[in-house]
Amino acid sequence: MGKGNLIYREITEQKDLEQAFRLRYTVYKEAELGKFLSENESQIDISIYDLHAIHVGLFLEEELIASHRLCVDRELLFNKNVLELGKRFNVFSTINNASDMANIDYPAFPFISYTELPVAITELYTHSKATKTPITEVGKFAILPTYRGIRNMKLMFDCMIAIGMLWYGDKKGVGITTTDANHPTLFLINGFTRVAELNIEELRSVTLSLSLSANLNQSSIPTKLHDYFNTLADELKTTGKIEIGV
Repeated sequence: MGKGNLIYREITEQKDLEQAFRLRYTVYKEAELGKFLSENESQIDISIYDLHAIHVGLFLEEELIASHRLCVDRELLFNKNVLELGKRFNVFSTINNASDMANIDYPAFPFISYTELPVAITELYTHSKATKTPITEVGKFAILPTYRGIRNMKLMFDCMIAIGMLWYGDKKGVGITTTDANHPTLFLINGFTRVAELNIEELRSVTLSLSLSANLNQSSIPTKLHDYFNTLADELKTTGKIEIGV
């Protein structure tokens, strides 16, 4: 592993977004998860959900070593830099602005796009919409093999919660993620709960949910972790990044 500080921050510039989408493509393809990719000569993984997502990366100094996204309601966010990047690679040919999204029929979030959804997942989504509880879906995790230790994975998941706290503010929202059913521990220790298990392209997976707010007393995060996550969120709000010494 290289030397330097680990820096977790939002990815906004097109050059960094392109790097993140290429990282996703490479990691998923090498992990034989090509079934989750639309293979292409440009070797870039980008989809319509990236247009209404916050993209975040973990950097070792200037090197991007991991990334993931927080997908939100399409009515709340439209990422113009992702649109421009996509058009460079002949993606989003029918989309020119946020209003065009309303004319496209697709599941609102990836976690409800899978076939044969368990009832519990459908009910979670329906209840969230009925109560106007905002949803953030975390997904598209990709990390270079050299850096796939528990420490870096946990750092990504922890910082992800800090991003969610700032996004929701005083509102109470729900965080969703779907992961390998054999490895949900890093989510469960932070207060996520199991919603349901499902098979995605023959992979046994589990969908998890987390109640979240900037006021952690309204969240499902364990009380003993409140100070820790408040510190992460404060650093992110103040500096625009979370920096950890290696």
